[in-house]
Amino acid sequence: MDNTKQQVREFYDQIGWSQVGDGLYQNARYEDLRPVSREYIHKCHMRVKKHLATKGDILLDAGSGPVQWPDYLTYSEEYRYRLCADISITALKEARRRLGDRGLFVVADIANLPFKPDAFDGVVSMHTIHHLPLKEHKRAYIELTRVLKTGKTAVVINGWHNPLLMRMA
Repeated sequence: MDNTKQQVREFYDQIGWSQVGDGLYQNARYEDLRPVSREYIHKCHMRVKKHLATKGDILLDAGSGPVQWPDYLTYSEEYRYRLCADISITALKEARRRLGDRGLFVVADIANLPFKPDAFDGVVSMHTIHHLPLKEHKRAYIELTRVLKTGKTAVVINGWHNPLLMRMA
């Protein structure tokens, strides 16, 4: 594992996904959680759901974190399972608390997913790819596409860097 990924894993295992309140994580210090932002954040989260398949067997949540927002839980309501893949074991333990038997949990690198092609009915990845070294961003997009069933939809949010898709436009 390269040094950047190791640092990300260590941050989220040791600090980022440590609870500091009911459903609130240390990572929240990097998010705008003021009441004035609440409706905007909710609308953004629900916009993602509008673009995912409404039902299926398994939804891949690549870089799931602890599935910390209640809105995130709605993405997989009509799926049989939500497979949470994250580099942080702490995140996956928290996700298991929220999803229970409807969740599957795998420690994984989004740029090297350990799944067969065409495995998932939907893919969501929220604010994850920017944690990778820039040279691996393209590989992550390729991996997400590879594991998505033909004709199905992926929603990927990557807003912190100069994203590959915007550079290609």
